[in-house]
Amino acid sequence: MNPSLRLTAALLLVSCSSSPPSSTCQSHLDCPTGQVCEGGACVAPSTTTDCTDGQTRPCGPDAVGACRKGTQRCVGGHFESTCTGAVQPSTEVCNAVDDDCDGEVDEGVGRTFTVDADGDGFGSNAPGAQTRVGCAAPQGFVDDRSDCDDARAQVNPSAAEVCDASGADEDCDGTANEGCSCTPGASQPCCAGRGTQTCEVVDGGTALSTCSVQPQAEVCNGVDDDCNGQPDDGATTVTGDGGVGVLDGGVANPDGTCTMGVGVCAMLGSTVCSAGTLSCTAVPGMSSAETCNTLDDDCDGQVDEAGAGLCPATGQACTSGACQCPGGQSVCNGACVALSAEVCDGVDNDCDGQVDETLTIACNADADGDGYADGTTTSQQCPNVARPQAGNCPVGFVAPAASLGADCDALNGSRYRLVSSRGDADTDGYCAGPASNDCVGTTALAGRRFVTACAATEDCNDSSASSWQLLSSRTDADGDTVCVGGASMDCVGSTPLPGRRFAASCNAVGEDCNDASLSLYRLMQTRADSDNDTYCTGATVNECVGVAAPSGRRFSANCQTPDDCNDTNGGLFRLAAVRSDGDGDTWCAGAAVTQCIGSSPSAGQRLAISCAGDDCRDTNSAATSTCVLPGAYTTVSHAQTCPNGPQNFTLITSTFCPAGFSLSSYSAQILSGLGNCTATSANTITQSCNFLEGTNCRVVGTCTAN
Repeated sequence: MNPSLRLTAALLLVSCSSSPPSSTCQSHLDCPTGQVCEGGACVAPSTTTDCTDGQTRPCGPDAVGACRKGTQRCVGGHFESTCTGAVQPSTEVCNAVDDDCDGEVDEGVGRTFTVDADGDGFGSNAPGAQTRVGCAAPQGFVDDRSDCDDARAQVNPSAAEVCDASGADEDCDGTANEGCSCTPGASQPCCAGRGTQTCEVVDGGTALSTCSVQPQAEVCNGVDDDCNGQPDDGATTVTGDGGVGVLDGGVANPDGTCTMGVGVCAMLGSTVCSAGTLSCTAVPGMSSAETCNTLDDDCDGQVDEAGAGLCPATGQACTSGACQCPGGQSVCNGACVALSAEVCDGVDNDCDGQVDETLTIACNADADGDGYADGTTTSQQCPNVARPQAGNCPVGFVAPAASLGADCDALNGSRYRLVSSRGDADTDGYCAGPASNDCVGTTALAGRRFVTACAATEDCNDSSASSWQLLSSRTDADGDTVCVGGASMDCVGSTPLPGRRFAASCNAVGEDCNDASLSLYRLMQTRADSDNDTYCTGATVNECVGVAAPSGRRFSANCQTPDDCNDTNGGLFRLAAVRSDGDGDTWCAGAAVTQCIGSSPSAGQRLAISCAGDDCRDTNSAATSTCVLPGAYTTVSHAQTCPNGPQNFTLITSTFCPAGFSLSSYSAQILSGLGNCTATSANTITQSCNFLEGTNCRVVGTCTAN
C-alpha cells in the first residue's frame, strides 16, 4: 500500500474510534446529569469515592506573602476542581508586601533614595554618596540627587545665589555669583511670582535677598508650593505635614501610594493630582459571598461574620476559618447529625452506607393513618424503605414509634410529630427566644421556624426582617469614614444604622474631631499666618482641620523661623536692628533701632551689622567718616626774587576738593624764605621781600562736605 494512503487510513481509524470531547466545567453543577467535573472536564463518575460529601480540604498556594490557601468541597464522593477563597500570586508592586509570594518583598520595584546629611530636602550629588532602595524614603534620605554641598543647608538648588568673595555656588547651578549686578533697593518677584526679593549691597557688591516665600513640599492643593512655576506637579499627598489623607472610599499614604476598598477588595494604587484634587488609581476588587476562610470576602469590614451560607453543611459553624460541627455531632452526607445505632426508619443512622440492615421491626397501630404509631404493636421484618408500605405491616399499622416518633396528635393526620422550633416572626431566617417542642406536620407553626433551619446568629430584632445581627459600630454622621466616640453593639442588617459606620471600616486617621463636617476630621497644631508669608505668630493651638489649615493659619510644622513681627504684611516678618543710610554709601547715621522688616530693610536704611561706620553727613554719599578735609585744596608754589616791593601773583590749582566737597577756607603757606606771603583769593597771593630774603609760597585750603 502507498505510504501516504496507509497514513490517511490510520488517521481515519483513529478519528472514528475516538470519543467525542467532553464539555468543560468548573464545578459539578456545570455537568449534565450523571456526570461530574474532574480536571475541568465533565466525565462519568467513578465507582469509587475519595472523600465524604461535605468534607473540605485546603487547596491553592502556600500562605507566603500575600498568598492564601482556599478550600475545596467534596460533592458526589469527589473534590470539586474549584478552589474557593484562594489568593494567587500577583505582580510585585512597591507596597511593602510580597505580592508574588516568592519570599522577597518589593524586589526589583523599589526606588533609590540618596542621603540628605544637611536636612535641606536635597540629596547629595557627590560620587559615592550613600543610597537606600525601598518604597518610602528612610530617615535622612530623599528622592533627589542634586545638592552640590550636602554639608551646608543653605546650599541647594532652591537657595538664592549670594554675592560673596568666596565665590560659592549657593544655588548649585554650576555658576557662582550670577545675577549679582542689581540696583540697590530694587525688588523683583520670586518663587514663581508668589514672593519678592530685594537688591542689597553686600561685601562691596550687590545681591538679591532671600525670597519672602520659601519653597515647600509640593502637595495637591492647586498651589505652586515648590516654586517651580508648575502647581501640583509631582504631588502625591494632600497634607503638607506628611500625614495620611482621606480619599473618597480609601486612604492616601505619604509615600504616594493609596488603597481603595477593604477586605479582599482592598487594592493598592498610586495617587494622582488633578486640579487640586487627589484621586487614587486603584479600583476596589469584587466582593463575594462570605465564606469560612479567615478573609473578609464580602468586603464589609468583618471576617467570617455569623450568617447563613458560611459553611456548606447544614448546622456547621465557622470557627477561626474552619467549619466545625456542634458538640456531639458529626458530618454525614454533607450535614451535621448526631450518629446513633441503626434503627428501622429508612435512615442510615450509623452512617455506614446501609439503611435498616438486618433489623426486625415492630409494627404499631396508626389510627389516623398519618404514618405515626399510637397503639398496639406486631412484629414484622424491617424493610429497607423510607416508610413501610401496606404488606410490610398489617393494614392500620406502621413502623415503630422510635423511627418516626410517637404521634403527638392521634386524631389529626396533619400533626403527628414533636419538632423543636423557635420564634421567627419576621420570617428572615434568624430566630429569637428559647426553643420548644411543637406538634406539627411537615411545616413549622406560624411565626416559628424549625431549629435546624434557623441561621446561626440570634435575631436581635424579630419584628424587622432588615435587622438581625449585633455588630460593633461607631458614629460617622458626616460620612467621611473617620469615626468618633466609643463602639457599641447595634442591631443591624447588612449595613450600619444611619449616621454610623461598622467599627472595622472606620478610617485609621484617628478620632473625628468634627463629625458634622465632611472636610474636618483631625486635630493638628496651627499658628496664625494672616499674610500667608509662611512666618507665623501667636500661640500654638490644636484645631480640627481636614487636608489644609484654616484660612489665615498654618500647620505649626510648616512655619518658618523667626516669629512674624507683622502678620498683616507679607513683606514684613522679622525684627532687626537698623540705622539710617540715606545716601546709600554703606556708612550709617543715628543710633540703631529695632524694626520689623522683611528680607531687607526699607529704603534709606541698612542692617546695623552691615554698616561700615558712622556717617558724618547722611545726605552726601561722598562723605563717610570725615566731613572736613584740612589741606585737601592746594595750588602750585611761587618763589619771589628780592629786593622787590609787594607783588601779586595768580597761581594754578594743584589739588581740587573731592567730588561732594567744597572749599570752605584758605590761607597762604610759606614753603621757604623769610619774606611775606598773603592769600588774597583761592588762586592769588601777594608776596614781599624781607630785605634781601624772598619767599616760596602757595595757597592751601580746607574742603568741607556739601
